[in-house]
Amino acid sequence: MAGSIGHTTRVASVGSTSRAVVDERGLVTPHPRGWSLDWWIGADDRWHLPATDTGVRQQLFERGPVVETAMRVPGGDAVQRVYAVPAGGDDLVVVEIENRSPVPFAVALAVRPRLKRVRMQGTTVLVDRRPALLLPKAPARMAASTAKDGDVVDVVTGGAAGTALPDRFRCRARGGTAAFLFPLAHTAVLRVAIPLSARAAVHAPTPLPPSAQVAKGWSVQADRGMRFELPESRLADAVEANRRYLLMAPAANGRGRQADATFERLQARLDAASPTFTWPDDDGAGFVSLVAGALVRETADGLALCPELPEAWAHQGLEAYEVPTRFGVVSFAVRWHGEHPALLWEVDGEDGGRPVRITAPGLHPSWSTTERRGEALLS
Repeated sequence: MAGSIGHTTRVASVGSTSRAVVDERGLVTPHPRGWSLDWWIGADDRWHLPATDTGVRQQLFERGPVVETAMRVPGGDAVQRVYAVPAGGDDLVVVEIENRSPVPFAVALAVRPRLKRVRMQGTTVLVDRRPALLLPKAPARMAASTAKDGDVVDVVTGGAAGTALPDRFRCRARGGTAAFLFPLAHTAVLRVAIPLSARAAVHAPTPLPPSAQVAKGWSVQADRGMRFELPESRLADAVEANRRYLLMAPAANGRGRQADATFERLQARLDAASPTFTWPDDDGAGFVSLVAGALVRETADGLALCPELPEAWAHQGLEAYEVPTRFGVVSFAVRWHGEHPALLWEVDGEDGGRPVRITAPGLHPSWSTTERRGEALLS
């Protein structure tokens, strides 16, 4: 799909200034220009590496900033989900891995590269003396390798991981890598946390919240402010995803005038989106503004609600809430009675008493009203 090569997706908590990024293969980078966390699966046939395997797919889980990456293994999938949770004023990035295959497999969590020092302190992995991974229990096996000795992937896939890290491990070139291995039974789930804070002591909630709980929380957060209820489609999914992205950084969610859009332009933008509905040049604000402009268009003397109606939306309900315009905040809904659309609308806000003319060209080209709220069955 166009736009899906080399894309990344941001994960953070609501209103957080800290964030991590997840690439199209599930590689998590918690700090810019820092180390990343990879994930490998040791199945009955071989080690499966998301960076090189062909059976890797990615999507958002429940439309929220919960990035789900699935990789085929014998008999099923290994599924990784990445999301952020608040913890004592800081953020944690949670990496959740689920075994959706009929037999157990091994999970390797690989910290790579850019490591100078790495060691275990209880169930916490310290990288350059800072907490990097908060593990639920001690790993079954582990390994580390310097840049001179090669990547730790060769140690893991060669079956040479041990029960401890090398004593006083150090890589002066900051090219070290390390991996931590866990067995994962059929249907079992493993969760680890990555602190986004630079503090020496980080306390994670116990147990870590599952992805389904976090996704539900995002749905509650998204049920406020400017929002849309569109017919089920990829566009509807993209809109909801980007509304949630904007909740990560409220300052980016401008309340200014919406850009006008034709649906052809909107479709072209959608075609260029990644599987998680991201673009290199848009944090979500531009796309949401484009959608708002396709549903509520400012005219010289008023507002055009539903200025166009795509054929696929005929006889399907749609709603828009709290869309900011220079005439006030607009909400409207379209319901259908057989072949006839019913329009309900409301324009709130201080506007100096200026009149506003409401039209709905996509529903009835000649209908208009100057009432700020009402209901009309259009022929």
